[in-house]
Amino acid sequence: MESEYVCVGAFMVFEAKRLLAALSKAGVRLHVSTDASGLKNDMAAYGMGGHAVKTIVSVHKDDYERACGLMSDLGIF
Repeated sequence: MESEYVCVGAFMVFEAKRLLAALSKAGVRLHVSTDASGLKNDMAAYGMGGHAVKTIVSVHKDDYERACGLMSDLGIF
C-alpha cells in the first residue's frame, strides 16, 4: 500500500490541517503519519521542546500532480 504513495512533505499541524482539508475536498487519496523526533531531540537537548510534532502527508502516486497544484494554490511548499 505505502509504495503506491509519495510523500509531499512534513508539516506543522496548522499547515497540515489546511492541506488535508483541501486534499480531502478534492478527493485526493492520502496517507497521514506523525513525526515526533524533533520534539524528542529538543526535549533531550534543552529540557523543553521548541519544535512541535509534524504531520507527514503522502498522496497516491496517481494524485501527486493534483496534490502539488493544490499545495501551490495554498502557498504550501
